[in-house]
Amino acid sequence: MKKKVLKLYSFLLCLTGAFVLNTSAAHADSYFETEDGAWDGSITISVDFYDVVVGIRDLSSIPSGYRVSGEDIVVRLCNSSTGNCTAYKNVTANSAGYYDAIFTSMKPGTYRLDVKDTLSYYRVKGYSSLNTLGD
Repeated sequence: MKKKVLKLYSFLLCLTGAFVLNTSAAHADSYFETEDGAWDGSITISVDFYDVVVGIRDLSSIPSGYRVSGEDIVVRLCNSSTGNCTAYKNVTANSAGYYDAIFTSMKPGTYRLDVKDTLSYYRVKGYSSLNTLGD
């Protein structure tokens, strides 16, 4: 059942591109570079059990010239108050040419995004977005 729900969320995200059903203000895309020590976006959730969609787009390598895809990226969310983090999740491609991951049933709080690459010889840059899906 959980896989069906995740597929449904991914499908909805694919159909609409980028959308927001949010309890807080809409979040603009954030530029990120992996391995720079900085957070790669943040979101505040004010209601129990909201799902958070992490969107990733416009990936390229640092230095330029190397092929980069979503298969090279994992993401996690870290609670800014407690310091607790989710497990890293792989991002998956959607029909709009972007990548996304869904974190389900998040508790209220402010979360910071950590984007990590799995590559050895170069870093990755791109844009991230964080949005909530309501029940």
